[in-house]
Amino acid sequence: MLPAYTASVQYLEECRTALGPDHRNTAVATSTELLHLKNLFRTEELGTDCRTSVANLMKHIRSDTSGVFSEEDRTSLIETASSRLSSSSSSPLASNLKGGQKCQTHDYTFNYYSDEMWTLLMDPNKSNEFKMKSMTKAWLSWGLIFPSAPTFRSGVSTLMVATNLEARPEQAKSLFNQFTTVFRNLRDVHRRTNPAATMKQFPETVAEFEAQYPNMVVNPAPCRIDVSNVQELSTPSSVPCRKNNSMLRSSTSSSQKPNSSAPVADSNMSAIAALLDIVMNRTQAAPPADRQATPPAGSLAALQHDQGRPPKRLHSKTPLAS
Repeated sequence: MLPAYTASVQYLEECRTALGPDHRNTAVATSTELLHLKNLFRTEELGTDCRTSVANLMKHIRSDTSGVFSEEDRTSLIETASSRLSSSSSSPLASNLKGGQKCQTHDYTFNYYSDEMWTLLMDPNKSNEFKMKSMTKAWLSWGLIFPSAPTFRSGVSTLMVATNLEARPEQAKSLFNQFTTVFRNLRDVHRRTNPAATMKQFPETVAEFEAQYPNMVVNPAPCRIDVSNVQELSTPSSVPCRKNNSMLRSSTSSSQKPNSSAPVADSNMSAIAALLDIVMNRTQAAPPADRQATPPAGSLAALQHDQGRPPKRLHSKTPLAS
């Protein structure tokens, strides 16, 4: 990075000598070199001794007396160079990544919203879909093109806290699915105008982000909600991302237990009622067999009937002819 800065200073000095310090092309060349150096400081790979390299660069820029860059320009270059070593910021997202490698994580989106965005998010008359679309447009304007699942979870948690919404895990999962669908649809619609993806891991403060990507966050305002509530909700148990989440299985099974026992009880009662109907119908339809088969009391047939033997048939004797 230091050789690049030295080369830019030499080039601008030649422009000033050849064209004059007040020539319009000199001013254009200065702005172009400033952007070129910032982009180079963000993307150039650092070696193993990166801290020494950045420290030497910062010392050289601070002691530069050529006058080609203003004090404000030199300060912005130092900020850009030092941000490469910040543990909370990330290097730009490489353009040759594919699939899940492109995922970007932003756990602090609530620090990047404007006052207008907070007013919208906390408006009870606005639908969740409209709020999700507004959040999507803000994310895309920051270069947050490929949000990770934790980023969507944090966004849903922010929306729930801003609207005072208490949701069960299955309801939060529905909001998560809705947000991802809204985001992907809008990203595809505006794919030609979306900026390039910026950071892979976004920093907590806007100042750290703008040190590498100035003027990409419009009118950031202080967060209006309790951040601790957002962080408490930003967990898989509160806002599930996957279908096989245990919280979804437990809530589904418990909700289905009362309903599953009701059909069993109904079917048992129906079976019992059907059996009773069959028994009653057969009883009513049966002929009074006992009355027809029972012989008169005191007769020989009655005695034999009581002893379980079939009655004997009595034959009358024919009188002999005299």
